[in-house]
Amino acid sequence: EQICNVILGVGGKEVPMIAFIDNGNGLIDPISKKPVSVTERVVFSREIEFSPEKYRVIPFHALGTEKGILDGYEMDYLKIERDGKKIMIEKPIIAISNDYVSGKKNYQMILHSELLKESEDSV
Repeated sequence: EQICNVILGVGGKEVPMIAFIDNGNGLIDPISKKPVSVTERVVFSREIEFSPEKYRVIPFHALGTEKGILDGYEMDYLKIERDGKKIMIEKPIIAISNDYVSGKKNYQMILHSELLKESEDSV
């Protein structure tokens, strides 16, 4: 199953969403070298403000986009629930898309599969 529940902690708030685990997601933050997951701007309430020191520029390429840039932010944490296990990722990097990440709107985040591997290695 490539779908799981996640909770994104940011600015003292928790934002629950459904994530698609994408083995083809190769996004990496060029500064921290951390894997980058992608979510939709619409999932954030207007009450959440991102501080400038947490901002990242995430370069990407995709079908139809040879060179692009996504706004990214270091979040407080990301809780992943999968197969009855709970995984906590501290200070994940999340890119924000202005578009929906799922054409059918079945999920709101594209989760970098390396986050699951990192947590297995640390157990």
